[in-house]
Amino acid sequence: MNADLFGHVQPKPEFRDIRNTRPTVAEEKAALCLELSRLCRVAPKSVAQGSINTVRAFTGELSRARKVLNKKTSSANDLRGAIEGVRRFHTDAA
Repeated sequence: MNADLFGHVQPKPEFRDIRNTRPTVAEEKAALCLELSRLCRVAPKSVAQGSINTVRAFTGELSRARKVLNKKTSSANDLRGAIEGVRRFHTDAA
């Protein structure tokens, strides 16, 4: 870890385990969480070059997706729905 000018080191967030008794479902949910967080990190070109209504729709979808992502009890279907909602903006530019 790199310290800043005053020697302060940012603490790493502790790993949050996805609660589920079946390992295959937990692995699938972890992969879906990674994909959703990757999609939420970058604004697509369709939003950057779009109208204000497109930006508002994207920010609304982004906030819904982040709520699903931060919720500990989100199901795999919830995560897939959030991914499809955000991915819709990423594919509109093509």
